[in-house]
Amino acid sequence: GRKMVRVENEIWVTYESGGVIYVVHSTDLGQTWSKKMEIGEGYYPALSIRANVPNAPPGVVWLAPGEQDTIYFSRYVGGDKWGDPVSIVISSSGVDFGPPSFAIGNDNYGHLSYNDNRNVYYTQFYIYNPELTPPELVGSGKNPSIGYMYTIFTPPVHIYWENNGRIYYRARYSSGSWGNVVDVMLGVHPSIEIVGNAAHIVCESFGDIYRRYVYYQGGIPVWSRIERICTTLNPSQYPELTGSSVCVWVESQPGNNEIYFSYSDPEQGWVPGINISNTDAGSNYPHLVHRQVSGSATVYFIWTEADNPPFDIMFHTYTIGGDENLGFYVVGAGDAVRSPFNVERAGYEQYGEEPYKRVDYSDAGLVYQFEGLDARRDYRASVYLYQVGEDNLPLSVVVDGMVFGGVVLPSDTLIVLSHPLPFSLYEDGEIDLRVMGNNRVVIGEIVLYEYEREVEGGGPQSEDDVIFGSSGIMLDVFPR
Repeated sequence: GRKMVRVENEIWVTYESGGVIYVVHSTDLGQTWSKKMEIGEGYYPALSIRANVPNAPPGVVWLAPGEQDTIYFSRYVGGDKWGDPVSIVISSSGVDFGPPSFAIGNDNYGHLSYNDNRNVYYTQFYIYNPELTPPELVGSGKNPSIGYMYTIFTPPVHIYWENNGRIYYRARYSSGSWGNVVDVMLGVHPSIEIVGNAAHIVCESFGDIYRRYVYYQGGIPVWSRIERICTTLNPSQYPELTGSSVCVWVESQPGNNEIYFSYSDPEQGWVPGINISNTDAGSNYPHLVHRQVSGSATVYFIWTEADNPPFDIMFHTYTIGGDENLGFYVVGAGDAVRSPFNVERAGYEQYGEEPYKRVDYSDAGLVYQFEGLDARRDYRASVYLYQVGEDNLPLSVVVDGMVFGGVVLPSDTLIVLSHPLPFSLYEDGEIDLRVMGNNRVVIGEIVLYEYEREVEGGGPQSEDDVIFGSSGIMLDVFPR
């Protein structure tokens, strides 16, 4: 489950040390940290908070093993106080639970997924009055990862899990009914990330990291192609996403694990893995969140550092400058598996390995639809135009009936049209983007960027490692 969450300038982190569950809190994006807050006894804590809601209380679930395993919940009350732990699920005698996964929805319900010796289960509870709740069977397997989708006309609850070396998916609708179980791909150690109307999954498979997502277009699930994120020489394990464009993982080097990450660049795809730990000691258990405003995106990482317990928890920031940094929705054109955002095309062509050289084409027009946009955010659209064969190809881009831009596109030349989107176009939560022309229409890639609006305060904007409490308490932890 998630160990770090962020809302505006606040970051919350949970961890376990010596069988005790702790939480720490920063109100300035990691520049300073609270003292550690003890909330219960057990292992494998998972943290969640209502997205985009200032002052919403975070909650933590964790596993307490015993003759009857118990998953507990506690909610933040205020100051350094947390509510008393409440039992949410208790196993039968001799039945072992696996680590829980947890998400708080916009209905103030906690959504919990976990596994026993054979199956994956789901249950929900009201975070302001939690109590024991009967579970629902999701499917056979283990290691579930649960996410909550806040947009309308989509199922709110999404779960990925693994079974016999394959990743599976299932969605639960507001009515309480479940969608079909979907066999997603080969893989283990799944981790979910909800982005707008898309439920992304990253996992490890044969030593590399892969990503796929399901996007709900008009309430209908449409699957993306399977995409490899890293191709490093050493085994890559335990990935996690923030947004759709940044992934962190453990790079298993002989005798010295390191923390690597990559982000998706529109012109080159996923960049080669970047070592952000780079120490002689073992680095493990990475987690991340990000913050993107107009002009820059900052990614916040935590991981554990040391060969043996007690471990230090490290905090690191990495900033990417410019307005075109981390894509919110990325249309991967030019593939046999059509992009979930594409509504109309005639076919595709591939002129090279770069993302923009893989193009969709049509004789009449290309149509893409984007749903799940947030009226509390700002957006920019960048359209990558590329083709080979035509000397001068006239093209125009239209968004919701408004002319976005026009070009005359030479052969073997990349032209990017990039503009902020007026609020009036997406205040209803969706846009329609079309590429028009006289007789042949092509597009290489579309990237929709989402920006938070600035709030008071701010955190470190440089690449620095900080040990939690380095100005006060040092955290010696035994994470599980």
